[in-house]
Amino acid sequence: MACPPCLTAGQARWAHQGLKARGAHEALRRRGPAEGAGEAPDLPGEAGEPPSGKVLNSAVRAAA
Repeated sequence: MACPPCLTAGQARWAHQGLKARGAHEALRRRGPAEGAGEAPDLPGEAGEPPSGKVLNSAVRAAA
């Protein structure tokens, strides 16, 4: 999926990382209490601030 041309390279990279983090976050929510995950806390970046790399990496690893 190509990013719109109005985005800079940094903005496109940030948007792509946000999509990956959101996918990992949704995977954690879908697991539910049966597997001990429960409701996953909201990740930084969902309110508009860019998520840190450490948060993204841990979320992606947890969803894998």
